[in-house]
Amino acid sequence: MRLKKHGLLMRGGMTLGLLVLLMVGVFLAGCTQETEEVVADRTYTMLTPPDPNSIPLLLLELYQEEMLEEGVRIEVKVAPAGDPAAMSAMISAKEADFALFNALGGARQFQNGAEDLRMLGVHIWKGVYLLAREGSDSWADFDGVQGLAVPGVGTTPHIMAQKALVKYGAEPQFAGMGPGLALWTALGSEDNEIEIIAAAEPAVTMLLMRQQSEDWPVKYRVYSDLARELSPDTGEVPLGALFLIDRGLAQDEVGAGDIEVIVKGFEEAIGFMNDPANIDRIKADLPGQWQRIFSQELPPQMFVNLIQSGRIGAEFRQAGEIKESAMKFWLEEFNFELSDQTFFFEAGKQ
Repeated sequence: MRLKKHGLLMRGGMTLGLLVLLMVGVFLAGCTQETEEVVADRTYTMLTPPDPNSIPLLLLELYQEEMLEEGVRIEVKVAPAGDPAAMSAMISAKEADFALFNALGGARQFQNGAEDLRMLGVHIWKGVYLLAREGSDSWADFDGVQGLAVPGVGTTPHIMAQKALVKYGAEPQFAGMGPGLALWTALGSEDNEIEIIAAAEPAVTMLLMRQQSEDWPVKYRVYSDLARELSPDTGEVPLGALFLIDRGLAQDEVGAGDIEVIVKGFEEAIGFMNDPANIDRIKADLPGQWQRIFSQELPPQMFVNLIQSGRIGAEFRQAGEIKESAMKFWLEEFNFELSDQTFFFEAGKQ
């Protein structure tokens, strides 16, 4: 009996002990679950003006749950269109983590003191055009005429157009104007005297669609692919690029991994844009995304026409891959010599 009683006490003690352990386990599991629930995503800010550079970025933000790894998220911050000085100021102030803008503009800013800026890669290789009145058939016709630079004087379309025009001995007089009601009203008026227009996509597609739907008295056509004019061998120039604004992010193990995730997702977004099988989804989703971020309402068909026209050459190439060709192009075409090649991002060397 005693042994039995002792045995009963042991079983009772074990039962009590197991109960205590079980309660502790449940408590710890609850703590672990609660900890997992409160861990926030690492969200990175991407700075961009409303131009063709931004289309893959808008798609990436829109579909980031599909294109980015869990725990890494992005949000888009808008930079003013046609205002390189404003973009430069925002980058100098490090108002975002990443930025999309002109490749040469980024190189100049780095050389002028933005020492933490790094180019991750170039993703837009064509997308800037010279439009001329229908009937124009010679570059010589453009000497001394009135030209319009969209979105402004000193922007990439204006600089590239001037470079091409000078080669043919033409020196028009350019004024600047951003895409919008004022531009469409000016171009659609009876007394429009603008002979040529330097513009990038999507402004080119917007203009071509509007002049037909509104039956402008003066109509324009795409006269020249300015990327091909400046680089006839390949038809490509380094235009839009993806930048890391503060190289310090790459010096942290988690940050370096997240940079890799974002670049990979960005490449996937470009592939998504280029795949004809996705055009219906883009038509349904991208106009609303564009309006939400840039406060510009554009017709869905414009995005279809833009992508299917082939006027945007989008392919992401890592900075190390294009370093030599970019530096050669900048020196030959713009007399710009980059003195420090650390501008081109290389993983593990920041």
